[in-house]
Amino acid sequence: MPIKIFWLLIVLAITIGCSSGSEQVSEQVQVQVVPQIVTNPTESVPKHTPTITPTLHPLISNETPAPINHPILELTPESAAPYNPILSTGSVPESVSAVNDKYFNGSVTRNGTITLNENLIDVTTEDGDSIKVAYRLPISLGRIPDRTFDGAIILTNLSTIASTQKTLSLSDERGLLLYEVFTSSEAPIALDPTSDINITQSAAGESGGRVAESIDIDISTSTGTTTVVNDQTVSINTASETFLVYLQGSHILSSSRESTDPFTGYQIHVWIVRTS
Repeated sequence: MPIKIFWLLIVLAITIGCSSGSEQVSEQVQVQVVPQIVTNPTESVPKHTPTITPTLHPLISNETPAPINHPILELTPESAAPYNPILSTGSVPESVSAVNDKYFNGSVTRNGTITLNENLIDVTTEDGDSIKVAYRLPISLGRIPDRTFDGAIILTNLSTIASTQKTLSLSDERGLLLYEVFTSSEAPIALDPTSDINITQSAAGESGGRVAESIDIDISTSTGTTTVVNDQTVSINTASETFLVYLQGSHILSSSRESTDPFTGYQIHVWIVRTS
């Protein structure tokens, strides 16, 4: 009998122990675990202090510093040399101008003292400006006698790569003495060197596929009208004067396909000189 009670107590104790363990496992499974991030402070890194080399370090104290990082010396710019108009070599009629010792590009009309030499017009204007024009007349117009007089000059040079716009007009107490125009336009050109002389360019058709097609001009005065062709010299009369006119060129132009600055239109280059 005591032995049965003993084994009964053992079985009861085992049963109670298993039941308690089962409840603990169940409770542990149902608990939600929240992850936690544990941060550890980063150890500060000491800053690096560069080593400063003494200016008079024994290794460089006896050396010459390299020529670098020196300030640039600003030199006084040289003044530009005076520009003197010079004609190109050859015999082609032309003119080159300068105003106040600089290549001229613009338009000016001035009165002043004019000195004519064989190939140079030297003008001192009433304002004190200096105008110089080197010129080469067409051979057929002869030579203007050298002299000094009070007169007027009209000078224009508005030429570009695509077109030419040049005018030279010289007058004395009697009126027009020398006239040159080399100009371009999209329409036939009309010129009035004086109130008594009118020049008109004939309206032409297409250039026929060529880059330049010659066209005539008509010169009208009180005594009549004269037709002039390229490279021709004619004498014309007004009511009081006689002039020689040389047509250096009159064309209708058609741009080339290879041209970078195309121009299509009319161009004329004409000279007029008073004969006395």
